[in-house]
Amino acid sequence: MDYFLSGCVGLVLFQQAACANPMTLEQAMRLAGEAHPEVRISEQGVAMERNSLDEQSAYAYNPIVSIRSQRRRLADGSRITPDYMVELSQQIEIPGKRASRTAVARAGLDAAQDHALYVRQQRQIDAARAAVRLKFSSQIAASRRQQRHIMLRLLHAVEQGLKAGEKNRLDVNLARASYANAVSGQERSEQLLLTAQRDMDNALGLGDRDSRLQIKIPGLDTGWEPPRNAIQQALSSRPDIRTARDHVRAGEASMRLADLNRLPDPTLKLLEARYSGDHIVGLILQVPIPALNTHTGAYRRTVARLERDKGSMRWRIVKLKREVTTAIGQYQKAVRALVDFRQAHGAMAEGNIRLARTAYEQGEMNLSNLLVYLHESLRSRITRLHLTERVWLSRIRVAEVLGRPKYILQGGKG
Repeated sequence: MDYFLSGCVGLVLFQQAACANPMTLEQAMRLAGEAHPEVRISEQGVAMERNSLDEQSAYAYNPIVSIRSQRRRLADGSRITPDYMVELSQQIEIPGKRASRTAVARAGLDAAQDHALYVRQQRQIDAARAAVRLKFSSQIAASRRQQRHIMLRLLHAVEQGLKAGEKNRLDVNLARASYANAVSGQERSEQLLLTAQRDMDNALGLGDRDSRLQIKIPGLDTGWEPPRNAIQQALSSRPDIRTARDHVRAGEASMRLADLNRLPDPTLKLLEARYSGDHIVGLILQVPIPALNTHTGAYRRTVARLERDKGSMRWRIVKLKREVTTAIGQYQKAVRALVDFRQAHGAMAEGNIRLARTAYEQGEMNLSNLLVYLHESLRSRITRLHLTERVWLSRIRVAEVLGRPKYILQGGKG
């Protein structure tokens, strides 16, 4: 039994060794922000909008040259006359249309760039969140494996004690129940670990590849605080808010363009012709009459779209303020819970194991109390891991709502 207790203490105090080349939290965020497929897709959207700006910045119409030649026999059949006509036409864009088209395209480019930045930041944040969950899922799974190993050794020891007449059947049943609970806890933790590994691969954009990554995160500094001007900072930093503003700018320019489009563009034609021996030079101005289609519906549509975009932006700002306040409050509560737990428990898990060993060896503790101490010490460790993970996740959420992924790495130790 002394050998069993010494082995239990060693297993509980054992810290899982890191693998040779674990991926750091910073590396995971950088990889997701640079190589994730969604980031590349958003960058292609920027290229599309840049080409659209080039197209809309050019003049709307090209000149048209028409050449017509014919040979005509007079009615009396006396002679054949060669006739021809050369016509140069140019449709003229109403002043202001080109500038409005360019403004719409420029706002579209700005929106695409801000959206690409938003996608990049979200992939970094998702990678950080997945990395933290993977790290703590791995540690919790390791603790559950230790718990199962301890309970198995205890069960074997009690069964040996029963054969030697030192233990009774009730002790064996209690040890078996504890081992069954440990097995169940390990199975649940292994399933959560597999889910966390899959989420990590997806966050990095690895697709169907099973990377089995090991993650290294810095120590947690609970003294880090969010900025005091958090809402103002979020309003100026969040790329999704800037994208909403870009859509409003595009809508305003589209409304001006739709208003101008109610005026038809005229066409100017120059022609030179020879007809029946006569030389003709002419200037023609063609102006469409907006009688059957005044494009009023298109104008009203852009006005409605602009109002929709403005309403969406106002609602985004309202949600942002609530998200910032909630995220900071949750972070502060998580930090307080972890600090209080550390102060209240300290090294309780390791201390309880040592006390239990001494008391059991001296006959001052029965098997039931020993199991309680073992369970409580392991549960204390898992609770500490959960609380630390909660602080990390809440800080990631703060960085997300403020639009500052760099805050995730601030306050880390080592």
